[in-house]
Parts: sequence; C-alpha cells; structure tokens
Amino acid sequence: MPPPPIGYPPGHANRAEADRDANAAALRVLDGIPIRRIT
Repeated sequence: MPPPPIGYPPGHANRAEADRDANAAALRVLDGIPIRRIT
C-alpha cells in the first residue's frame, strides 16, 4: 500500500474507510449539503 498522505492520522484502523469518509465530507461541503444530513 502507498504511504499515507501528509497529515493522515497514524495507525488508523481502516485507511480506505477514512479516505471514503473524508471524500464524502468534502463532496457534501462542495455541494452545500449539511454534513448532518448523511449519517
């Protein structure tokens, strides 16, 4: 696996899940949708 990007929390249990969550959060912000809407 490639090394984690700068600022990535070390020792995260699931890198893929964290990346997915980060991407989803970024998309919600870009779309102007409140983060609370998706749980």
